[in-house]
Amino acid sequence: MEAWMWVVGLIVLFVVAGWALKSMRPSVPTPPPGPVSAGSLSEIDALLASGNKIAAIKRLRELSPMSLQEAKDRIDSWETGTVAPPAATAAAPTAELAPEAAAEIDRLLAAGQPISAIKLYRERTGVGLAEAKRAIDGWGPRPSP
Repeated sequence: MEAWMWVVGLIVLFVVAGWALKSMRPSVPTPPPGPVSAGSLSEIDALLASGNKIAAIKRLRELSPMSLQEAKDRIDSWETGTVAPPAATAAAPTAELAPEAAAEIDRLLAAGQPISAIKLYRERTGVGLAEAKRAIDGWGPRPSP
């Protein structure tokens, strides 16, 4: 009877020692998520636009270390079409602007009034705030007509 008590005592000792050693080990911090590329965000946007919410959540979790709940919440609040379009299409909306509006945007930007330029762009094109901001952020000098 005394032998089994020794065995149980040794097992308890090893378990406690293992737990103590594990708690003394320094934890390695998880590196912060790097910036997600615009291409990856566009991919998630396309998945959502096609109605594939589960695949969008999976892709978001592949790109950044977040829990399933965090990814689901982020996808639930995702607005499709808010991701930067490819560079080739970013300049396309300016073709819809009248030359006077483009000239006014040039003037506003030269005067250091980007918010007014974004507002004007939105009024003239009917696009959303994010798309208008991207267009104005990528706005370059326009040739004179």
